[in-house]
Amino acid sequence: SIYPNPNNGCFFIANSDNEDTIEMSVFNIQGKSVYNSTFNLSSGKTKLIFLNELNSGMYLMLINTKKGSSYHNIIIK
Repeated sequence: SIYPNPNNGCFFIANSDNEDTIEMSVFNIQGKSVYNSTFNLSSGKTKLIFLNELNSGMYLMLINTKKGSSYHNIIIK
């Protein structure tokens, strides 16, 4: 899960799955990649993400793990 949303560019990703390696990509509304990261996150843990250099607006986040992919909208105020 991702929280809080909306946020000020700082938010948490929480891992409730057994997947450790997470690949995260963030795209602006035009589809341009604005952030990419790969990190390990154990089940039940959280990671703080800083995107406060991005402009206010809506972004699309793609999360990839070995089990599959998921998309999330994030709003930066």
